[in-house]
Amino acid sequence: MFTVLNLLFPIITLPYVSRIIGAEGIGKVNFSNSIVNYFLIIASLGIPLYGVREIAKVRKDRKKLSQAFSEIFIVNFLSTILCIVSYYLMVSNLVYFSKEKLLFLTVGINLFLNIFNLDWFYQGLEEYKYITIRSVIIKSISIIILFIFVRTREDYIKYALINIIAISGNNLINMVNIRRFTSFTLKGLNIKKRIRPILVLLSIQVSVNIYINLDTTMCGILADEVSVGYYSNAVKINKIIVTVVTSISTILLPRLSFYIENNEVDRFNEIVSNVFKIIIFAGIPASIGMLFVSENIVNIMFGAEFMPAIKTMQILSPLIPILAIGNLFGTQVLMPIGEEKKLLASVVAGSIVNFTLNMILIPIYRENGAALATVTAELIVMIIQVRYALKFVKVKIEKKDLSAIIFSNLVMIICLVIIKLYIKGVFLNLIVSVLSAGIIYLLINIKMKNTAFDDIVTQLKKK
Repeated sequence: MFTVLNLLFPIITLPYVSRIIGAEGIGKVNFSNSIVNYFLIIASLGIPLYGVREIAKVRKDRKKLSQAFSEIFIVNFLSTILCIVSYYLMVSNLVYFSKEKLLFLTVGINLFLNIFNLDWFYQGLEEYKYITIRSVIIKSISIIILFIFVRTREDYIKYALINIIAISGNNLINMVNIRRFTSFTLKGLNIKKRIRPILVLLSIQVSVNIYINLDTTMCGILADEVSVGYYSNAVKINKIIVTVVTSISTILLPRLSFYIENNEVDRFNEIVSNVFKIIIFAGIPASIGMLFVSENIVNIMFGAEFMPAIKTMQILSPLIPILAIGNLFGTQVLMPIGEEKKLLASVVAGSIVNFTLNMILIPIYRENGAALATVTAELIVMIIQVRYALKFVKVKIEKKDLSAIIFSNLVMIICLVIIKLYIKGVFLNLIVSVLSAGIIYLLINIKMKNTAFDDIVTQLKKK
């Protein structure tokens, strides 16, 4: 439900915003967000990952839970204050930011709200119901405000502010609700022991976000804001699908951390194997589908102004299984077993590759160059993470399941090619492509008795 909610917000808002403020307006907002995100990375110090793991370990002990929460919160508070001061000094004093100073000052509000970003605490306790209900309220309010106040091309700053409310407004509710689960204390704290692992995870976060934000930043510097608009919208649609597939493994970190803490290795291996099967089952056809329907999606979601984003979206389509597999073996496997340094090595390699390729490709291919650089970097990161993770976890997948996935995807591709040749209407082509390919894919896997599909059906029946 939480994933679907996160999907609905851009699906509802992007078609409207793209037509109102255009590629340049979206480019300005996303470029400014990419700048403030560098400060958010430092402010967060890797706590979104570290906090989940540490809270999961002590969630059964109220006293230890209170101590862990207080120590991590203090570290986050101090780092965020330092970043707020640094960011606003930079924006206020450097000439580079003077042209859009109000926009950069506005997006800086994200830094203030980071003080109250306690999602790591609620995820560690696996309080997904609270996270979902809270997000429904905030995003619903944000959508209403967006349609009321964003009406012209000059309203891009209002759009930036509403985005902040939608993404970070949840943080304000966190502090009100926290007393239900724990209490803040200053007694017996040992903040020093938190510093070293947090700094390792900060290095990971910096490296990851370099090639997450660097594409947008370098597009703005080496190309222009219009290219940023094309690229960022293509990325957003791609991430909608990535979020669905990745969400299968995202919730594992607290549970796997708990299993490792209690030495339940067999259960650890079993869950990782099951989730890997489901990721392959869902991720590969999603990537193929995105490749074929990108033109329809851009036409429907963004309009004619964003036609150059079609090629960008097609280049980015392999990211769906790549990011999902990398998330499983990197964050969800290496983190619980304490192998942060190996995770760091993989993302540093990805950052170097991404920066180098951006320098070469963006001046030539603009937004498509950024897309090529991202896919290459993420593929290298995924390969390194899988190689490291397989030294610690045993993944089992049956040959008949692989055969079913390969055969069903080949048939699905043939189906999509035929539909593309004979059905030309944008809406009709999209609907027929999604329904036909989806039904054919599922029927073949049912017929070939793919256990990944059986696992999904079994869990749905239980729920």
